[in-house]
Amino acid sequence: MQKLELFMQYSLLIWFLLLSACAKVVDGDGPPHTIPEKAIQLVQAKQEPLSRSGNQASYTVFGKTYYTQAQAVGYQQLGIASWYGQKFHGRKTASGEVYNMFALTAAHKTLPLPTYVKVTNLKNNKYVIVKINDRGPFHSNRIIDLSWAAAKQLDMIKTGTTKIKMVVLATPKIASKKTQAILPKSKSNAKTRQYYLQVGAFKNKNNATKLLKQLQSHYKQAYMMTSLDQQYKIYRVRLGPFQTRRQLKPLIQRLAKLGLEKPHIIQR
Repeated sequence: MQKLELFMQYSLLIWFLLLSACAKVVDGDGPPHTIPEKAIQLVQAKQEPLSRSGNQASYTVFGKTYYTQAQAVGYQQLGIASWYGQKFHGRKTASGEVYNMFALTAAHKTLPLPTYVKVTNLKNNKYVIVKINDRGPFHSNRIIDLSWAAAKQLDMIKTGTTKIKMVVLATPKIASKKTQAILPKSKSNAKTRQYYLQVGAFKNKNNATKLLKQLQSHYKQAYMMTSLDQQYKIYRVRLGPFQTRRQLKPLIQRLAKLGLEKPHIIQR
């Protein structure tokens, strides 16, 4: 009789643990239960107005402060991507838009909202263009959090994370006084200023790319942006952003050892 009672108690305990485990799966994040027909629609990079929310000069999460970048077309990053799904489906993003896991969107910690980027899965060379309209992921080893749809395009649903290359294609359009009023007022607060080092400016894209690759082998903050100067395209290779001017002196010294002398300091 005692053995039967012990068996019954043991069975109830196992049943309870299984129910608890199932509840965690339901409450946790994951892929959609059903996928609507023609759910995923490809997007094209374009300039959109700056979002009215999510573009403050700086913000703090888990005790760490992040500084929103200025426009940076051509900015590149190498790192780890993750994805988020049904747990956040229907909730508001940092930009104010509603998160739709079937849309090709993403979250980034510092790029202006909205920004369009090309994300390439370095394990299989598949790529997707996404619209960044949210903030995150707040993990030190991840640089971008993709929607379920974007992760599916990169064939990374099962692995959860993958190594990617991200390139900025389009950043927000800032034209009218009404739009400019949304921009961070960095001049009134020294803590929100950002500094960049322009290491080189070229008319020849190949020369700029060569320098960019050299810098990226030493610094993750290296990126390239393009601008028009008297109807000519100029390819500018920069490092940044940096929060204090003090960070620049040792960096300039290290660049000199690489044969890269007198970089131009840019303050925003």
